[in-house]
Amino acid sequence: MDNSGMLVSDVLSGYLNGKPIDRGLWRSLDEPSRARRAHAIVATKPKTATEVRVSEYDPEWPRLFSRIERELREQVGALALAIEHAGSTSVPGLAAKPIIDIELVIASAYQFPSVKERLENFGYIHRGPCGVPDREVFRCVIDLPPHHLYVCEIGARSLREHIGFRDALRQNPRLVAEYAALKHYLAEQYRNDRDAYTEAKTSFVRSVIASPFRVVG
Repeated sequence: MDNSGMLVSDVLSGYLNGKPIDRGLWRSLDEPSRARRAHAIVATKPKTATEVRVSEYDPEWPRLFSRIERELREQVGALALAIEHAGSTSVPGLAAKPIIDIELVIASAYQFPSVKERLENFGYIHRGPCGVPDREVFRCVIDLPPHHLYVCEIGARSLREHIGFRDALRQNPRLVAEYAALKHYLAEQYRNDRDAYTEAKTSFVRSVIASPFRVVG
């Protein structure tokens, strides 16, 4: 049986047990075969998807970002105006879930179809905006470090807020300590409910975004 004829269950079971999908296999699939596997992966949510695990800052995180960034640039080339390390793993000293947040910035929404095609061929599943109108979420299924990838048009509100929050934390060690304490507390409260954990952080995040004076440390 050739690669494109492999059973969806074969690929799905391996992926859900922590085994990335082989890059060569993913690239060899025709569009309908890849779409079937993408649908099955998204439809089957592993238990670990709801777990909240906050780790102390790891200096390896920036290096993991750099590794992913290099691979992304090879795939999208000049279509990427910038590839930003965002989220808590981008802030030195901040506790975080050990998953890298990445913003891939494009000049115009007209470029998105080309970016989407390249990412899907490489090893990503497009998830849509996931509740945020001006960004597109992608899930990696091949052998790259755990990360969230967002594609945004330059000037998008979600991008400004994500990067603004990161920069505010980078400039204010007291804010980092406050946020770290909150994250540890909420991780204990919502150990098996990632959505509730994320929601409970929202008021803190919004207060920082709305109060630029807090970046002065």
